[in-house]
Amino acid sequence: MPRPTLVGFALLLVCLLAPLTRAQEASAIKLEVRGAGGSTIKMVPRTFASLRVVLENTSVKDVQGVLRAYRNSGANRDTPAISLFYEAEVDVPRQGRRIEVLYYYVQDREPINQLCVSFEPSEGEAPPPVFPKTERAWHLQVLLLSRDGISEMLEKQIDGLFVPSQTHLLPVDALIADPKGLPDHPAGYSPYGAVIYDEGQLTAEQFPPLLDWVSGGGDLWVISSAGRQPLPQELVDVVPVHILGNAPRPIHALEAVQPIALPMASRGDAVGVDQVRLKAGSFVLAGPREAPLIVRGRYGAGWVTYFTFPLDARPFKTWQGRAPLLRDLLRLPSEDRELSSGEPPPAPPLEELLLNLTEALESLEPPSTWIVAPLLILYVALVGPLNFFFLRRTRKLSFSQVTASAVAIVFGVAFYALGVAYKGSESLVTQIGVVDVSAQPKRASRLDVMTGYFSTGRGQTEATGPKDALVGPLAALKLSNREARLRRVGDTVSLERVSLDTWALRRFRSLRVKDVGHLKLDLSLKEERFTGTIDNQTELTLKDPVLLFAHNAIELSDLKPGELRTVDRVPPARTKGREATPHLITSLLKAARNRYNGYFGMETAGIVGSGPSKISTSSRRLFASWNRRLERVPYVPGHIPALLV
Repeated sequence: MPRPTLVGFALLLVCLLAPLTRAQEASAIKLEVRGAGGSTIKMVPRTFASLRVVLENTSVKDVQGVLRAYRNSGANRDTPAISLFYEAEVDVPRQGRRIEVLYYYVQDREPINQLCVSFEPSEGEAPPPVFPKTERAWHLQVLLLSRDGISEMLEKQIDGLFVPSQTHLLPVDALIADPKGLPDHPAGYSPYGAVIYDEGQLTAEQFPPLLDWVSGGGDLWVISSAGRQPLPQELVDVVPVHILGNAPRPIHALEAVQPIALPMASRGDAVGVDQVRLKAGSFVLAGPREAPLIVRGRYGAGWVTYFTFPLDARPFKTWQGRAPLLRDLLRLPSEDRELSSGEPPPAPPLEELLLNLTEALESLEPPSTWIVAPLLILYVALVGPLNFFFLRRTRKLSFSQVTASAVAIVFGVAFYALGVAYKGSESLVTQIGVVDVSAQPKRASRLDVMTGYFSTGRGQTEATGPKDALVGPLAALKLSNREARLRRVGDTVSLERVSLDTWALRRFRSLRVKDVGHLKLDLSLKEERFTGTIDNQTELTLKDPVLLFAHNAIELSDLKPGELRTVDRVPPARTKGREATPHLITSLLKAARNRYNGYFGMETAGIVGSGPSKISTSSRRLFASWNRRLERVPYVPGHIPALLV
C-alpha cells in the first residue's frame, strides 16, 4: 500500500496545481515595452524616460486595469525597491491593442536593468511583468528621425564625436528613433541634446511635442532631401529659410568653415542644393549669404539648423572636415553629466541650485540633544523618584497617578512647544524655477520647477501637478521607501498616497512648456561698450537681471513686464579670485533665507557626485552655475555668446 498512496498523493498535487498553471499561462494581456530609441532604454539622470507600452488583448472581453512602471529590487524581480510608482488606468478592447506612454523620472543613481513594467487587470490573471533593458547614458544623445538607409548613414557620421567644454570632452551617442515610440510630451525629449530630421516619417500628431521641446530650448536639425521627399508643412513653418526650389551645384564652400581639413575629393561634383531665402533673424553658418549651405535660426528659446544639401552627398561623406563641422554644430546639454574620469566640473549642476533654494527650513533634524536630553532627564525624574519622594513626605501616595499624569501633560505641551519653535506647526511649500524664455512671440517657454513640501506631521497627502506638466518625485537616499503614486490623466498628473514623515521635506520636479511671453535683445559691441535694447515682453518682472558674458557681466535694474530698456554700458573688468557678487546672487540667497548647503560631491537628497566641489563659497557656486549655462549658448559666427539671467 505505501507505493499507491504516494502515487495518489502526487496525482492529487498535480491536479491541484494544474489550474493555477493554466490560469497563469492563459493571461489575456500581452505586454511589449520600447523606448524612443528602440528596445533598450538609455536613461539620462534628471530627465524623464518615455516608455511606450503596447498592450494586446487576446480575449473576447474588454479588460480594465492599472499599468505600472517602477524600480524593482533586482534584475528580473517584480518586487519594488522603492514605493514610487508611475501608473495609468487603461482599458484594452477585446481582440484589440492599446498603446500607452508612461514617463519615468530617472534619479541620479538609477541602477541599470532594474526597471519593471507590469499590468494588473481588475479581473483575471495578470500577465508576466516586463523588464526592459536599460543603460545609463552619460553621453550627449542625438536622436535621428530618418528612414532606413539614411538613419544608418547619419549614425555613422554622428556617433563617436566629442563635444568640447572648458573642462572635458563629452562623447556623442547617436540613436535611431523608433517612429512609433516617440514621446507625446515635450519632456520626453529632454534626454536628447539634439534631434535630427532627415526624411523622417512622423505623423501630424507627433510634431507638436517635438516642436514644443525645441521652443523650450532644444536643438532641431532639418536636412534637405534634395527633392526626394517634400518637407512636412510643420517643418516648413519653423526652418529659418524660405525654400524656393532645388538645383544642382557644388558644395565646396564648406571648406571655408574647416580650413585645416583637406579639400573635398570631389569638390567639383554637383549636389542637389535647395535654393532658399533667409528669414528674419536667421544666420548663415556655411556658404555665401546669397546661396547658403547651413542656416541657423531661433525657434522660441531653442534653435533650428537647416542644411540645404543632403548629408549623404558623396563630396560631403568623403570630406575630412565633415566630423569637425558636425561636432561644432552640437552644443552641450542643459545639465552637466558625470565625467568618466571621475573629476567633477568646476561648478555644481543647475539641479543643485534648484534643490538648495527649495530648503526654506531645516528638515529631518530634531532639536539639539543638549536641549532634549535635560528635558527627558527632568521628565523621568519628576515622574519617578521625585514624584514618589514628595508624595511620601506629604503622605499622599494615593495621588501618584494624578501627579504623574499632570507631569506628563505639562512636558507634552513643553515638547510640542519646543517642536513648534524649531520646526513650526504649519505645512510649507517652497518653489524655485528656471524659465528658458522664448526669443520669439507666441512661442512656448520651458518651465523647470522644483517644489519642496515641508510637512510637520506624519501621514499621506494628495496633490495635482500643473496643467500640461510632467512631475517626478526625487527619491532621497535616506528615505527611499516613502510611497508616492503618479497618474497622468489628460493634461494633468495626480499624486496619490504621497507619504510624509514628521518634519520631512519632500521634493518634486515638474517640467512643462507655456507661453509666458518673449524677450527681445538687440545688442552690439562698439569700442568696448555694449549698446542696444532689451525688450521684456513677458508677464514676469525680471528682478536684478544680469547680462552675462564669458569674462564679465553687466548688472541691470528690475525690468517690468512690457518695459523696453536701453543699454549703453562698459562691463566692469573681472579679476580672477576677486569677482564681485552680482545682486542677483545675494537676492537669491536672501530668498532662500541664506541657506545653501552644497550637495555636489555628496550622496544625499538625490544629488550624487564623484568628488568635492572646487568652488567653496555659496555665492561663487551660484554664479558658477550660470557660467556653466553660458557654455550652452550656440555659436553664431561674428557674435559674442551672452546670457540674460
